[in-house]
Amino acid sequence: MNALTVWLSLLSIGLLAMTAGGLLGTGAVYLEPDDFLRLHELIQIAVILPLTIVIAFMILRTVTGRFQKLQNGLGIALGVIFFLGIYFYAVGNGIHEVTNFFLNSYCDLTLVPGTFCRGLAVNDFYLSNLFIFGGAYLVNLSLIILERMAPVSINGRELILVAINSLILAAIIAINVTRGTVAISMVYALLTMITTDIFFLFRKVSWRQVPLTLYLAIAYTIGGLTGLGLQLR
Repeated sequence: MNALTVWLSLLSIGLLAMTAGGLLGTGAVYLEPDDFLRLHELIQIAVILPLTIVIAFMILRTVTGRFQKLQNGLGIALGVIFFLGIYFYAVGNGIHEVTNFFLNSYCDLTLVPGTFCRGLAVNDFYLSNLFIFGGAYLVNLSLIILERMAPVSINGRELILVAINSLILAAIIAINVTRGTVAISMVYALLTMITTDIFFLFRKVSWRQVPLTLYLAIAYTIGGLTGLGLQLR
């Protein structure tokens, strides 16, 4: 089995866990001392988020041929973009989890909130999402360009796994777009859809040789358009 399909499958598990945590949460379980955080945020920050970042790093290792593509100037630049994306993604998730905890625990946004709660809302709904989705876009962009530098073909069974994982990601994208209280997630999904579709349609090799690009193109096209349709319904 191609290493990429293994990491994509593990990424699906991690993203499903992260999404389920956001949907279900463990909001009633506050941690001592002094209810400093809920169990939900702690699991997201300390377990699930680090695992998804490690998996993203292993995907980078796979598509670069054990980092061989990072040896020249373009490869180094793309590697820097990847790690900047990971940084922004991690920072955004950290901001989101902590501010979401304080916002939901100590603020009532149905009333006229004070400056403190309004600031938390900006951090939770806007700043964190800009970091998360901006970082994710940089990660995806760097990986699909690196994949084009030395394509590797996959077989039929691996292609099925890529398709299954892309549909899982599509469902997660659609959920995030429809749950989003601001348009940032929608803009991110559609921008990534356009970017990945362009790279996939204007490739110079067989579609079997760019499985990561195929995975992202399917996921963001189906997920982005489904989310947009549900939002406009």
